Amino acid sequence: MPEPDEREVDVDEARKMTASGACRLVWMGREPLDYVAELIGFDLSRMAQIDPDGIRTTDAQALKSMAGAVFMCYHGVTSMGAVRFLEGRGVRAYSLKGGITSIVGEIF
Repeated sequence: MPEPDEREVDVDEARKMTASGACRLVWMGREPLDYVAELIGFDLSRMAQIDPDGIRTTDAQALKSMAGAVFMCYHGVTSMGAVRFLEGRGVRAYSLKGGITSIVGEIF
């Protein structure tokens, strides 16, 4: 059995992390952020959205501001790629295990 990846968090952990205000849940999909927030029951003020391709062109200061964020995509693959990219630049972040489908199933 593979070791759990400490960079992945489940939805309950993500809720706790974002509820404290210490970090944001970052949506990496195309759907509007307000729609996603309502769909998954997260506080919109604790969320952000980023184009998955845009993270590679983000300046170093903006990347640092993503420290501690929980990234969420559709299935958890793109968000883990973003977390690895940030980690390579010295920024610690997390990926929502299983993506949005772990919360609402296959709807997109």
